[in-house]
Amino acid sequence: MRFPLGKSVRHQGDLPFRPAQRADSAGDYHNPTQWRWNDTTPQQSPPDFLKSTCPITGTAPHESGGVASAQPPANGCDPSGIGQEVPIREHWRKFAVNLPEPLAWDRNPETDVTGYQLYYGTNSGIYSQTVNVGNTTEVVIPDLDSRTTYYAVVTAYNTAGLESFLSEELAFKIGPTPPIWPATLIFLEAEAGEVTAPMLNRPDPNASGEAFMETAPTGDSGGAVTWEFPAPAGPAWQIWARLKVPAGSQGAFAIAAGDGPSVTCHPDPGDKPSADQWTWARFLSPSGRPHTVGFTGGTQTLTFRAAAALTGLDRIVLSADPAFIPPSNLPASGDYLALTTQPQNLTVFAGVPAGLTVTSASNGEVHYQWYQDDVPIPEAYQPYLPVGRMSSETASYRLVVTLGDASLSSGTAGLRVLPPPVLGLTRAASPEDGLRLNVEGRQRQALILEYSDDLQQWHFLATFPGDSDGPDTVTDSTAPQTTRQRFYRLSVPAGE
Repeated sequence: MRFPLGKSVRHQGDLPFRPAQRADSAGDYHNPTQWRWNDTTPQQSPPDFLKSTCPITGTAPHESGGVASAQPPANGCDPSGIGQEVPIREHWRKFAVNLPEPLAWDRNPETDVTGYQLYYGTNSGIYSQTVNVGNTTEVVIPDLDSRTTYYAVVTAYNTAGLESFLSEELAFKIGPTPPIWPATLIFLEAEAGEVTAPMLNRPDPNASGEAFMETAPTGDSGGAVTWEFPAPAGPAWQIWARLKVPAGSQGAFAIAAGDGPSVTCHPDPGDKPSADQWTWARFLSPSGRPHTVGFTGGTQTLTFRAAAALTGLDRIVLSADPAFIPPSNLPASGDYLALTTQPQNLTVFAGVPAGLTVTSASNGEVHYQWYQDDVPIPEAYQPYLPVGRMSSETASYRLVVTLGDASLSSGTAGLRVLPPPVLGLTRAASPEDGLRLNVEGRQRQALILEYSDDLQQWHFLATFPGDSDGPDTVTDSTAPQTTRQRFYRLSVPAGE
């Protein structure tokens, strides 16, 4: 009897379950398991009664290569006839998913299968709960905690009372599936592109891959290198290159993405590229701003055409994160993940919306998960965390970014919610003196006072340090008697 336990978790897509082992009609067991009957010498093939139609009691092998024991058949049962094929448990492949829908698997093809059992718990390999699913191939497990990872296995049973061995273990959580965020970095090796003479491939033990591309002695005499690569869609990819630039040269290249225009760009002199060592530098457009290229998704091309003599080109990094700066030890291959900004401490007034932000750079798809006081926040799967219009709270937040098997945790940012201060307005003694504003209830919190005449553009008026509780008074002399309306707001300086 063969038990191919399932194929998919409905929300996640295909999730293969390895089929159980089976004995064929000749009694040939694939990947043989040792068997023991009444403590006799272990055998590679099972006793005949295990291959018969007779009912048996005892335990079956837990996994391939294990040892099991069983009792002989009841009197009067002929053990010689080959009947039921004994199912052998296997584990299904571990796969962490989030399940808003039932766990599901494929139905067994055998007609004598009468149902399935689900075993699950909160520790791998330890299943404290059992659900007899019956003769169906999916189950919804009620009352699970969305913050907890669960571990489950499935078995099948038949009319003879035989139960298959455990499927592979599945790790899962309930709740929506976290979205996947695309890569923000693309790595290209200079010598891996298609080269047009007179640009040359040169050896160098200090270059990535121990080789690099060099422009000809007359840099404008042609020569180019073109790369073809998959890229996520994005309108503004900045270009970094690991370069050697001769003294007195700008190290310029004419850069074109796909069928777009060719733009002559030069490395940022602030990055100090030199002829003596490999240096990362960002390419600037003729306007002096970082040059960017756009991709529509799918296979893209990028071309560097020589525009300066004897310039060495080792590696290219395309970055959709403006905050990313390549480190000197940037790996040449494998997954790469870095946090480029950290969340900042936040103080807000009750009822005022606010949020925390973290940015990351990676050469692969990532997942985000925010934590409040080290507890995962349900459905907080984006780099920006809106904290809402809170009435009162003191909490800490951090973001964990995951790429494949690697993950990084941001620093912790604190959130403080304060009762709102009171802002009062009175006319000055003389209309020409404008308005007098009174601020009370600051609780030693630094504040910024701004004004606007249209609620669109805000202008600085005053700042109040955090070394006193107030009250504070300031005069807005820019608000003469003729002003029809003026709006004021108080805010907390960034990072406090």
